Amino acid sequence: IRSHSNLRQEKKLIEYLDVSHDELDVPGARAMILHRAVGAMRRDGIVCLKHAIPSGLVAELNTKMQADLDSVQVDRTPNSWISLRPPPFDPYLSREIVYNELAVEICLELLGTGSTLTTYGANTSWPGQRTPQSTHRDVPDAPVGSSPPGVVINIPLTTFTTENGATQIYPGSHETSVEDAQGTRQYTPKMLEEQANRRPPLQLTGVESGDLVIRDLRLWHGGMPNKTSERRIMLALVVIDADYRGGDESGFKGFEAEQGSEAFWQDSRMNTAVCFVPAGDRSYYLLGKHSEPLTVLRKDWFARGKKPTPRSND
Repeated sequence: IRSHSNLRQEKKLIEYLDVSHDELDVPGARAMILHRAVGAMRRDGIVCLKHAIPSGLVAELNTKMQADLDSVQVDRTPNSWISLRPPPFDPYLSREIVYNELAVEICLELLGTGSTLTTYGANTSWPGQRTPQSTHRDVPDAPVGSSPPGVVINIPLTTFTTENGATQIYPGSHETSVEDAQGTRQYTPKMLEEQANRRPPLQLTGVESGDLVIRDLRLWHGGMPNKTSERRIMLALVVIDADYRGGDESGFKGFEAEQGSEAFWQDSRMNTAVCFVPAGDRSYYLLGKHSEPLTVLRKDWFARGKKPTPRSND
């Protein structure tokens, strides 16, 4: 089983695991890959599954989403990394993307049997960006511990490079307290320096179209400037522990899909917080923000006096 972990070199790199069919056909490979992936998530807060999705599926979705972005004026004022959602209807739905078998198994190991898919969204790194996104994590005050409140599954639709703004992450930062940030996502230069002294930050330049990245929602990260002339789109599927009740319980509580696709959004291993809207008018998904329908999870969220948590993309 090939991997690209480099723990012997001062733990500077993260784990890249080859999950192509050739690798999975090796006896015992699947169990070993799952073991390594879960170990990497606990140690680094992130893991990359190489060759996880057929490139043709990714290319088809990229073509559709680029066309959608061409057709809609997106307000980037509130968020420079904002994007439209992926189309939640045929022929653009793929179980190899949404319910990727290895990704689901890793989620179940980390989050338990209540693992719930609550977001089917995307981020876009736009051309002409000059400044990086502020380093942040997606749940500002989640406590340090062995079990994350949730993970995000990122699927790049084009290869990540330094030039197109590959996301910068701080490996192992999911184990770092952020009390000094006082409940915000704005980390001080001192906090960033101390974290970098523990383990240097790195950009995810080893991630290609067809790869799949799983990241602990507590991991420090931020988008970097896209200096190319082309948009870089990355899918973002959030899977949460639906029983998490921390002080900053994640606001990711569900998304919309089209009536007629109900069978697709059923999985025997993972729950899905999805609300179905009538087919016809598809403007509901052509919005530059996360979907927030009144699913059971969201109704429970409001019933407990919670308010949506402002979120950053990428």
